[in-house]
Amino acid sequence: MEKVLSFDIGGTSIKYGIVTTDGNVLWKSEMDTEAELGAENILYKIKEKIKKVKESEEILGVAISTAGIVDSENGVIAEANGTIKGYKGFRIKEVIEKEFDLRTTVENDVNCAALGELWRGAARGKNNVFCITIGTGVGGAVIINGKILKGNTFSTGEIGYLNIGNGKLDDLGSTSGIVSRVAKRKEIDINDINGKIIFDLAKKGDKISIEEIDNMIDKISTTISIIAYIINPEVIVLGGGITKQKDYLLPKFKESTEKKVIPYIYDRLEIRLAELENTAGMIGAVYNFLNK
Repeated sequence: MEKVLSFDIGGTSIKYGIVTTDGNVLWKSEMDTEAELGAENILYKIKEKIKKVKESEEILGVAISTAGIVDSENGVIAEANGTIKGYKGFRIKEVIEKEFDLRTTVENDVNCAALGELWRGAARGKNNVFCITIGTGVGGAVIINGKILKGNTFSTGEIGYLNIGNGKLDDLGSTSGIVSRVAKRKEIDINDINGKIIFDLAKKGDKISIEEIDNMIDKISTTISIIAYIINPEVIVLGGGITKQKDYLLPKFKESTEKKVIPYIYDRLEIRLAELENTAGMIGAVYNFLNK
């Protein structure tokens, strides 16, 4: 079975490993992004891993999933939020192909996660899919007729920028947003609390935690209702750290969405949680590599 070296670059960590051309992860590892050290440091880290892998593995090429708006035709980071210094305009594909003579593809991380779920996860067998990732922010990806819809500026699905109610979805619908608001309302240090603690508190009846989670559910379900009317997908896949709270959250997402979508559409819409967890980006990057 032929193999591809896959990287998933996030603001905190870089996951990498070997994925076969049928979507199996043979091995994977992780290293710190060290975003404050900038894009050149990330490139150095990736190049060192490529060198090491090439010593022992025969690979078809390099598949990269990354945060930011990606010009996937040219492998350039078209827009970035500033987390990684010097990332905007970074020409990662060009550098790797020139130095290693290995075909390289670069795609947005949420798009890759969606492709991973389409290929090997919760959206298998579906053609029209919307994927929402909930974590430090909120991201989205659109699959129509089995292909990622990219739009005029490669930014289709960037739902985190949506103004929903009294703020952006990135703040109101994210796990980090919940943590920030709960810490503020409880007057505690933000470093002393996290998403898991808040969900545990909610399950024990903590009023503030329940209110903030319910507020997040309302904002995400409002977004789902908009997507249901505009894009009309077969399935919406919810990913990110929230998948660990499946039994608590999924019924609430469905209940809240059902109130906002007419029965004719809601009854034909599936809401599922992602299945691939932290390998979705790596697997999806390889799917993109094989189908580009």
